[in-house]
Amino acid sequence: MNSPGPDKKQTPPQATPADKPSDTRAQLVRDPSRPEKKSTEPEPPKTRGSVAKRRRNARQKAMQALYQWEFDSEGNSVTGIIEQFCELQNMERVDVDYFKEVFLFASMNLDAVDGCIADYIDRPIENLDPVERSVLRVACSELMCRLDTPYKVVVNEALEITKLFGADQGHKFVNGVVDKMAAKHRKLEYKAGDSTPAAPSDPA
Repeated sequence: MNSPGPDKKQTPPQATPADKPSDTRAQLVRDPSRPEKKSTEPEPPKTRGSVAKRRRNARQKAMQALYQWEFDSEGNSVTGIIEQFCELQNMERVDVDYFKEVFLFASMNLDAVDGCIADYIDRPIENLDPVERSVLRVACSELMCRLDTPYKVVVNEALEITKLFGADQGHKFVNGVVDKMAAKHRKLEYKAGDSTPAAPSDPA
């Protein structure tokens, strides 16, 4: 396999202005002599980026953390890797709790995760492209520990992240392996979802 290239920069989604109402006649005219009433409802908390985007960023960070943990010459612990990411990297648009949960599950249950992956590959897991191996570990962990995330989302996200960071055509390999793991770990959901279209991203 080709060695992983540098991360591809992604342009964050740009906000678009709200559509103006098509029928201006329906708008009420306020009497300027009367003070405008302000809503007493508390404003919702402002978050940067959509839920789906923050989840994808969390998966990317988990993949990168697993990659760094595997090849870390300084011997940092799992918690040390998490601290490094939270302190030194831009986590503003990342679902940090999701990142921590997936990374911790993969690292603390590595034998079980790798054993599941090994059932669906034709070579030793050590011989996989390092990026693809980390993506598969993230996807397998999600299938096992995040049952609230639809399996089709896990499959699709693994595919898209491998397109960004993996070797050429590696996404096809990853897609097939994750789909097979989903059939094992999400049997009822997988069977029920055979006739429905793939989910494009996390539910907002």
